[in-house]
Amino acid sequence: METIADNKDMTAAFKTIYKLLNRLEKSLDVDKETHRGFKISDEIGHEALDISYPRWKEYITMLRDAGYIDGVRIKSFIDGTSSVDISEIRITLQGLQYLAENTMMLRTYKMIKGIKDIIK
Repeated sequence: METIADNKDMTAAFKTIYKLLNRLEKSLDVDKETHRGFKISDEIGHEALDISYPRWKEYITMLRDAGYIDGVRIKSFIDGTSSVDISEIRITLQGLQYLAENTMMLRTYKMIKGIKDIIK
């Protein structure tokens, strides 16, 4: 039976989501007043994350719906298309908690993998 860890597509998806949240967390240190040229889309847009726009839009929607991000405006149009405005996006406390928990799990995984490699 295949687990999520064995599924390369799922692993890539979670890595991308982690990267997106991590970049949002790092952007908390950017003073938007003194860095007027700073554009969050340069950090977390679909091109910056090297994923398709439809996939990126779904990730943003899922993260917003899960409460990990805030300040996202999604407009749906009659013709079935939609647009995503991330100009006010920010990570939430729940998003920070997700990052903290997954950072600890990643460290534990690497430590266990290292021990396993030593035993071999």
